[in-house]
Amino acid sequence: MLKTIKFKINGMHCVSCKTLVEEDIKALTGIDKVAVDYQTGAAEVTFEEQKVSQNQIFTVIRKLNYQPVEQNGLKISKTKNSVTFWLGLAIPVVILILLGLYLIFRQAGGFEVLSKLNEGNVGYGLIFIIGLLAGFHCIGMCGSIVVTYSTLCLGENKKSVWPHWQYNIGRIISYTIIGGILGGFGAFFGINPVFNGMVTILAGILM
Repeated sequence: MLKTIKFKINGMHCVSCKTLVEEDIKALTGIDKVAVDYQTGAAEVTFEEQKVSQNQIFTVIRKLNYQPVEQNGLKISKTKNSVTFWLGLAIPVVILILLGLYLIFRQAGGFEVLSKLNEGNVGYGLIFIIGLLAGFHCIGMCGSIVVTYSTLCLGENKKSVWPHWQYNIGRIISYTIIGGILGGFGAFFGINPVFNGMVTILAGILM
């Protein structure tokens, strides 16, 4: 006989968490359906009571370092009013902070430093800092992508390096093509050295 339970999972924060939990629960015998929302933590599992128990499902979740909380029949929803209030309060504060940073940056001669980024004799220290800023995107983007497809492969009982080759070959080819297109496009424009330095720093921070 099929049984459906609804509960909350604490500790999830990304799509990779959702994928990891769903795949490990599906690996249990007797699981019919699994649906997890990583944003709210809401989870719904349908299973055959004769083949698997709720305790077994919760044990699997705990082994992944997440905490299941029983909330049968309880709808989990976000408090939109509080979110809207804090967002409305944060916007003017952020604008004032950015304006203050701009004035401090200009008074400290930051624009002169930016203009030197376009020169060929940039110091190793500055290159290292730019590299650190640009490298953070690997944690948020590349890292989560690798975890996701690795988890899917493990769920299918496949142990192969081919998915890693596919990902990296595709990444290198696509980056090369896009870089060539943008480089050719930018060759038609004369960019101010200060603006070029600002774009370099901004790109590193955003990435």
